[in-house]
Amino acid sequence: MPIEKSQRFPGEPLQADPPTDLRDNDRHARISPVTGWLIFVIVCTGILLRLSFFEPEIARSPDERTYTRQANVLLEQGVSGLRMLGEELVRNPTEFGMAPSPVRVGYLGILAGYMGITGDRTILAGARLSLLASIATLILVAFATCRHLSPIAAVIAVLFYAVLPFELMTGRRAWQEAVISLLATALIVLAIELPKMHGPPRLGAYCAFIIGGILSLTTKENIGIAFLLCTTGLLGAAILRKDRATVVGAAVSLGAVILVTAAILAFLFDGLGKYVTLQRIAENVSAMNVYDQTYSVGPAWMLPAAIVRVCPLVAVGALAGMTIAIYHAVKARSLSEAGLPFALAGYCIVLLLVQVVSQRMNLRYTAPIYSSLCMLAGAGCGWITVQFHRMMRPLGSPLAWGILSVVLGVAALRDVNFARDYLLNTGMQDLALRPVLGEPPAQPAASNPR
Repeated sequence: MPIEKSQRFPGEPLQADPPTDLRDNDRHARISPVTGWLIFVIVCTGILLRLSFFEPEIARSPDERTYTRQANVLLEQGVSGLRMLGEELVRNPTEFGMAPSPVRVGYLGILAGYMGITGDRTILAGARLSLLASIATLILVAFATCRHLSPIAAVIAVLFYAVLPFELMTGRRAWQEAVISLLATALIVLAIELPKMHGPPRLGAYCAFIIGGILSLTTKENIGIAFLLCTTGLLGAAILRKDRATVVGAAVSLGAVILVTAAILAFLFDGLGKYVTLQRIAENVSAMNVYDQTYSVGPAWMLPAAIVRVCPLVAVGALAGMTIAIYHAVKARSLSEAGLPFALAGYCIVLLLVQVVSQRMNLRYTAPIYSSLCMLAGAGCGWITVQFHRMMRPLGSPLAWGILSVVLGVAALRDVNFARDYLLNTGMQDLALRPVLGEPPAQPAASNPR
């Protein structure tokens, strides 16, 4: 049945019929010039915030120094250097297992490549790479929301991501999280765009999806799971639409990613058996990591509570977006009419549950859903904004929009101030759960140093 304007969920495009799959209908909401310029200003503001908060002289964490050393070894010694790092882990797992594992070659390859291009071999190379990745992700979020969310939801989603404290933190650190956030956002956008592409652009998009998948599976477990979720969504949407071409393309892409990744890892570590051995050592030692046992564990409620503390309106908006998307799917009694917000809701819920179940609730590990949370929050807050605007109609539309804009602006300013005062000070060198919440450290089960 056609959807009346008053019934539309602001997280969905304005269209005559409900969306039919993971991607929304081809008839996207038209972004007016005023809305386009507003989003452009917000993106520029987000870029300026990232540049202004970038400080070369801040204290660097052990992980940042480890990534820098590993990338330099890869750049100088190539494959033999990676194997040497693997042998270090085998010989002394207690010492080297507490640091980031050398099997995360996807990120190390990107960082080594950046070092080779820029000539910068210092720890700042990783920090500047994160800055560029964060800016690129912001631009990608603006592109995706303008095409697949309503104008109101797009503006709010881009605003939330421009000031997201997690991104302002990871965008100046020599960690892999900013690159992971970019990879996850790119995979989501490709999964949305691929079904409606044709000819050479579609072939190029599949190649990009395969490359993104290989980088994901060779970088970290959380972004590997994100790739599998995106592929599952792409396949599921194509099956619901009976789009055989996309089903075949997604299946071939998944197979290609798995085979190429296995071949790369076998070559780099002198056999898949040795790679699996290194991975097991890293996982076993990581499970006994006293740092994580002290700062990144707790009851399940602590993870959403930490997100609420850092960016409360994003959390409320994301919850509203999830609730409305699930309600629409249940009401329609068909996943084919669930739309993009439902897909984002499932994606975020699964990755949050993975953290809770694994008891590794460092908010750095939430990087694959940073952009998805903001897009979902844009959809949810877009719906809430429309409802408040209707209630305030007696005041006049311009005044109502002015008041709502001020509220959103104050919320954005609050997030920036929280990031500056709590996350970006030199004493905060991680996004571990308990320090973010202001909770005391837990009692570790072991006494090994990190």
